[in-house]
Amino acid sequence: MPERFIHLKCRSCGAQLDIYDDMTRFACGYCGTEMLVERRGGTVALRAIEEVIHKVQIGTDKTAAELALIRLRDEREKLSKLLPLLSEAHLEDVVGTLRLSFVLLTVALAVFSLSPVAGSIFLILTVLMLFWAIPLQQKANKKREMRRQEVKSRLREVDNAIAESKKIVDSF
Repeated sequence: MPERFIHLKCRSCGAQLDIYDDMTRFACGYCGTEMLVERRGGTVALRAIEEVIHKVQIGTDKTAAELALIRLRDEREKLSKLLPLLSEAHLEDVVGTLRLSFVLLTVALAVFSLSPVAGSIFLILTVLMLFWAIPLQQKANKKREMRRQEVKSRLREVDNAIAESKKIVDSF
């Protein structure tokens, strides 16, 4: 059975090509460009594989952007809920420290009215404890504020990533 060839030109370098009629993919012997042989309704054409890969890449980019939007919106929602909690916790800690101070000072005064020596000792211990608690509270507040700033920064990053993903999805 004689071999049948199709005579076409390379889309990249223009060289004359003889392609077997049963080939679907090959590389140009002159420039090395990989091509697909497309057959439709009795016609035969060549398409560079880069074109096909580009179309696949476009579809992949769109799918990745759509999935990223879902993940990023979920992350944004969680960060948005966390941000006010970090501010509220700071106020609760300050109020808690003030309440504890008031209770301890009240007890110290009550003990002082019963026994001036015991009351004085209790009052001194209370003041010492408050001087110890205040720097701890300040340190906790600094950590919380740093965390709050990190959350705000991440929110900005997520918003930018959402905008980029939307551009990709909307471009199709």
